[in-house]
Amino acid sequence: MLCRDTIYLLPKIAPFSFPEEPPFVGDLVTVQCAAGSGDVPDKMTWLLNGRPVDNVMGLSTQRQGRRVSVLTIESVSAEHAGNYTCLVKNHAGIVNHTANLSVNVPPKIAPFDFGDEPLNYGEPASVQCTILGGDLPINVTWLLNNKTVEVFADISVAKIGKRVNVLTIEAVSGHHAGHYSCFAENRAGATSFSAHLTVNVPPKITPFSFGDETMNFGEPVSVQCTISGGDLPVNVTWMFNGEPLQSYLEVLTESRGQRMHNLMIDSVSAKHSGNYTCEAANIAGRIRHTSVLRVNASVQCSVTSGDFPIHIRWLFNGLALTGDSGVSTSQVGKRSNALNIDFVEASHAGNYTCEAANDAAIVNFTVQLVVNGYLTMIFF
Repeated sequence: MLCRDTIYLLPKIAPFSFPEEPPFVGDLVTVQCAAGSGDVPDKMTWLLNGRPVDNVMGLSTQRQGRRVSVLTIESVSAEHAGNYTCLVKNHAGIVNHTANLSVNVPPKIAPFDFGDEPLNYGEPASVQCTILGGDLPINVTWLLNNKTVEVFADISVAKIGKRVNVLTIEAVSGHHAGHYSCFAENRAGATSFSAHLTVNVPPKITPFSFGDETMNFGEPVSVQCTISGGDLPVNVTWMFNGEPLQSYLEVLTESRGQRMHNLMIDSVSAKHSGNYTCEAANIAGRIRHTSVLRVNASVQCSVTSGDFPIHIRWLFNGLALTGDSGVSTSQVGKRSNALNIDFVEASHAGNYTCEAANDAAIVNFTVQLVVNGYLTMIFF
């Protein structure tokens, strides 16, 4: 009687591979492991990088007949990249075949921001766009309100390595406010992340002037301080010679909305001559604009009686007036002489004496001009 030994044949796996062109994130990927010869497999198992695929999210296997197992990835991601091994076991032993799956992975940007508080005008700003993941090379572009930052000469971008881009503004201003987007792109796709920059903008005053001409006593005058830029609310203050307006000046002010502020004088006099400043302030800062109001100061000395000829002259603090003092005199008929100061300044404060002389006598009369924060002329 003859005994024949049982012969077991190892399975033979038909070589398989993933597509030569790596799939993109989100693509469907399938691969088939077929044991076309040898004894029928008892078990067919898939491994990813040496570990069973049972616990890999988004990946499934299915046996088709006794000799085929299909691995499916419904939506491939970066976590699915690696070496896939098909293990086939029967009574004769175990065989395997491995194929590598590469995945085209788009960039992933780490969140960034400019901070919780708005920046003030003139402060520096910097923000960093870091690419946490994605295949190289990665092209990064910065946008401000959907415009490339390259059009802004005062915004710079520096590349640090292959995955970090830093945007810097040395001194922020109003036109820097808005949405900053870091746009990252590679062959697998594109992504972006945005952060908002808020800038506190100080006021801007449109220059104003009382004009080049000196005002005459009794004339009305007005100027308007217009806040042409800056964040609201804006607090506006008028000053005279560096101090808040005082009631004795009889100067009127009014506001028309938050950006137009008027100053009015119904009848100017010597006390109104000086520097008028409009100061505007908001949370970002303050700014001033000053205009000079020049007012003529004049007085007339009249001799009511006495023989002709009569000679009239003016003295200042007991001394004859000089030509460079800013004070002029003029004869008005035979009995009067007028003194005029085109623009009253502190140096004009003092005693002004009118001296009248004829063959019979010399007489005089003195008045005082006080310039002490305000201006007063005591008239004849």
